[in-house]
Amino acid sequence: MAVRIGSCSWTEKTLIQSREFYPEGTSTAEERLRYYSNVFDVVEVDSSYYAIPSLRTVGLWADRTPPDFIFHIKAYGILTGHAADLRSMPQEIRDMLPAETLKENRIAVKERRPLETTFRLFKASFGPLIKSKKLGIVVFQYPPFFIYKRENLDYIIFCKEMMGDLRIGIEFRHGSWLTENKKKEV
Repeated sequence: MAVRIGSCSWTEKTLIQSREFYPEGTSTAEERLRYYSNVFDVVEVDSSYYAIPSLRTVGLWADRTPPDFIFHIKAYGILTGHAADLRSMPQEIRDMLPAETLKENRIAVKERRPLETTFRLFKASFGPLIKSKKLGIVVFQYPPFFIYKRENLDYIIFCKEMMGDLRIGIEFRHGSWLTENKKKEV
């Protein structure tokens, strides 16, 4: 098995602020990605947790990296039960939500139809990475309140079904998933 080494982003603040990694004058996201991808062969895209990236943006990522470079993508927060900034949601999703919900700044989407649409839009946005064989895994980082219970196990299965043949990774942030008896069940 190959071991890949990378970071959580080519634009991660501490990486940039340290002024130790990027050569002087490397100031745009494009320049950083080109440099980063010639040093490392994998990266986790964190920005996809906050908003679904455009096809154009994802296409540029694919074009600006070597053929063997891999992008692991963090799942959009709505897909893992987190509340998301209403402004980051695609209009198609906002149009499906109840009017009273739209008064909030951050919204957790629980209804199946908007969730299915969000999965479809999210998955479609990574077409250029799929086509170029640069998509690694989609990381589902569940929140601390996502505890071990049958309903949440079923939701993980739903997420996998919605992602189809794409590989997913699961990150738990609640200890109930890690007890000895639960490890044997999962």
